Amino acid sequence: MKKTLLFSLMGLAAVTGTVLTQYKPLGQKPKALRSSNLVNGKFRNQLDTPMRFSSDDMISMSKEYLNPDSLRKPSERLPVVPIDFSEKLGSSFTHIYWLGHSAMLVQMDGKTMLVDPMFGRSPSPLPFAKNERFSEDLPFELDDLPDIDVVLLTHDHYDHLDYATIQAIKDKVAVFIVPLGVGSHLKRWGVGAERIVERDWGEMYELGPWTFVCTPARHFSGRSLTDRNATLWASWVVIGETDRLFFSGDGGYGPHFKEIGDAYGPFDFAALECGQMTSAGRTCICNRVRRHRRSVTSGPTRCSRFTGARSRYRSTPGSTRPNRWSACCRARMCSHR
Repeated sequence: MKKTLLFSLMGLAAVTGTVLTQYKPLGQKPKALRSSNLVNGKFRNQLDTPMRFSSDDMISMSKEYLNPDSLRKPSERLPVVPIDFSEKLGSSFTHIYWLGHSAMLVQMDGKTMLVDPMFGRSPSPLPFAKNERFSEDLPFELDDLPDIDVVLLTHDHYDHLDYATIQAIKDKVAVFIVPLGVGSHLKRWGVGAERIVERDWGEMYELGPWTFVCTPARHFSGRSLTDRNATLWASWVVIGETDRLFFSGDGGYGPHFKEIGDAYGPFDFAALECGQMTSAGRTCICNRVRRHRRSVTSGPTRCSRFTGARSRYRSTPGSTRPNRWSACCRARMCSHR
């Protein structure tokens, strides 16, 4: 009886493993990476960055996720205003559209860039996941996106890298610029290696009038139970002829912000993630936006699209003031200059 049960469990595990390895939304774990930031096959932060989940945390999280009266979502779908990207194309000014959560579209120096495009309904590999975006529709049709010179990715979490989105836009994209190892997912999804540029912290890539610098972040990565920290996470500096931009990606606060500002600033615009976190994750998600003296304009991101943590959508029932860690703003577009 025990042997039969054991063999049954082993067979189930083998079948499950086979299914998961064939399930494309999970991506693909990279192999044979070389980096000074790798230790025993896993990337590490510059600072010790523990993620501690106690039993009380797990019980509390489970209750909140199962609570039908949870205040972690807006009471109604958020409205969106349609965007006509062609209006600004070719302008001599830099235009930056915030598209919800961490997704942004930048038009600068005659080029177009998407940052962390996640246009799916839910940041999950499971089609039946209930954590749907707060708006019914996108403020644009994917077919109406202009040709994209660059897709810039900060890390491989589902709320930043979405399989369905990549499938929808990949034929419009000239090049994907990503942290080390993230290209493995894109290759699995049909993006040619010749269109993928991977960089480690401190490395650069030049594309026409733009220089991309892969800079540190304090976070983690992974898309399954077996690939935690197998790919690098990063922030990015983009130096153009018109402006200097900084995209923080997800990450906790640390001295790297000042170091990046000293080395590559001052910035004309900085996109800083600002919330949706648990108490156990304070070291890998910033709990506030700090306007850095080396940035002229800053915009909060990682909000107003999905429920990403236990923090409430609004600070108190009926309040019109968003919680500082969740839906920090309802606007769907910002433009610089």
